[in-house]
Amino acid sequence: MKIRRARSAQSTPERIPDIMDVEQSARYLGVSKRTMYQLIHHAHTRVPVKRIAGAFKISRRQLLDWFESL
Repeated sequence: MKIRRARSAQSTPERIPDIMDVEQSARYLGVSKRTMYQLIHHAHTRVPVKRIAGAFKISRRQLLDWFESL
């Protein structure tokens, strides 16, 4: 009998979009959605965002640049 291993979530990496919403950005940084909103609104650690149709949109490149500047 041949036994197959179950695929783990890590075996198929998720494609990271160039423009992310708050939930995707939070998952990318490994923080909660609430923490991401706090980072967006906090004056000293403000994440670079754009508002489009009332929703925050975050550039992956700018998010990495922001993170590296901390």
